[in-house]
Amino acid sequence: MVRQQDSRKVAGLSLVEVLVALAIFSIVMAIAYGAILNGLNTHSNQEATVSAQAKLRRVIEVISQDVRSAVFGSIIDSPYTSGENEVSFLLLTGGAGFALAPYGLNTTQVDVISSTVGPRTGSQVVIVNQQGRAVLTRVTGVSSLSGRQRLSLSCSVPVAHTTNTLLFEVTSLGISYDEGSQELSIRMGRGAEAPFAFDISDFRVEYVYTADGEAPRTFDGPVRTAGVPERTFFSGTTEFTLSSLQFAIGTEATTRSGTRQHSYSAQVNLLSSQDFMLRELTSCI
Repeated sequence: MVRQQDSRKVAGLSLVEVLVALAIFSIVMAIAYGAILNGLNTHSNQEATVSAQAKLRRVIEVISQDVRSAVFGSIIDSPYTSGENEVSFLLLTGGAGFALAPYGLNTTQVDVISSTVGPRTGSQVVIVNQQGRAVLTRVTGVSSLSGRQRLSLSCSVPVAHTTNTLLFEVTSLGISYDEGSQELSIRMGRGAEAPFAFDISDFRVEYVYTADGEAPRTFDGPVRTAGVPERTFFSGTTEFTLSSLQFAIGTEATTRSGTRQHSYSAQVNLLSSQDFMLRELTSCI
């Protein structure tokens, strides 16, 4: 006798079972997709952060290197007026300095002692006396006189001659930030302004003055007397000296999850060289 097969034993999955399986599969895929998407966003954010920080660090490193090379720790107002968003300083371009023969106050000519090779016409120079008083001016003419070089200057010299008054060849270097274009620009001497860094969302300079036993004092520009940047100032009987510049810079980076702000800061010491540190610098370029 042939037995009949029980039809209940060969039936497929029911509709309910299929729906449950699909639901479980969808949940697993959603979890996996979320994890993948989160991983991609995290990777994108990390890449953007590393790239932005590297960019900002490079910019600050270049600026810091130039500032550390500033002669006399000088902060000036040419080519840009030093303040919260721009700063100017001096770089040495020649020699260790030329000794000057005695001259009268407010003279427009000075004589370089025992020198056959001195500054050329058009050179920017700084005259510094022993008290740290200085003037930034320009050589408008050079002539020879009894084995000396006589320099004609672009303005009268308001710095009194003292023992060891020296003249240095220099150039001015300025860095300026334009919030509208989000650009950092650089200008050297009397040259043209040139772009230095792009897509900079923030750039600030702080001027830090210190004194022994006192808390540092920070300003958004150099302390001035009669409009002239001062390296030192007195608070009561305590003398504060401009010891460093604090730079803060920022940029925006676009990632998969949106735009993020990145920032970087650094402090640059201005007291690395104690030779001929300026107390006051007048500019008549």
